[in-house]
Amino acid sequence: MKKSNIIIIFIILFTNLLFAQSKFDKGFEVGYKKGFCQDQGVGCMEPVTPISPVPGVNESYNSYSDGYNRGFTMGLKKRKTNKSQNSVPQYSRPARKYNKTKSSINLDYINSTLKNKQSKIDYNRARSMSKVSEVYDFYEVLKNRKLSPSLQISTQQHDISQMRKHHIFQYIVHSS
Repeated sequence: MKKSNIIIIFIILFTNLLFAQSKFDKGFEVGYKKGFCQDQGVGCMEPVTPISPVPGVNESYNSYSDGYNRGFTMGLKKRKTNKSQNSVPQYSRPARKYNKTKSSINLDYINSTLKNKQSKIDYNRARSMSKVSEVYDFYEVLKNRKLSPSLQISTQQHDISQMRKHHIFQYIVHSS
């Protein structure tokens, strides 16, 4: 039993060492993707990262930045070779075309409605002015008539009625 437990622990540790990545490998993977998608904008499809190479003479196995720099340069080179071979299709959108739409507003109908309203306003103004004129003429007739002394209007009442007539006339003229 003890031997089998030791063997299982040894296998687990050994597999962990086999699949473990160094800092160089992690940096290479990120750098390769960033280098490939450099200046591509939004929508760049990151490629599958190749197996990281063995660090060079001036590179450290434990250096993330060395792996990133190597991956970035290899990613740039890969993108340039893909462009020259046209293996990656370049998708572009055609320019949008907008249809010129007709306005749903019927301007002739609006114009005729406004003219109709204006003619009604003009008619009502003329009618009001004629009524004021009739009232004024009637008032002049009454004023010029000789009435019995008991029915004569005092001068003060006459002045008040003149002011009312003037205010009514001014109101009608300014409101229309």
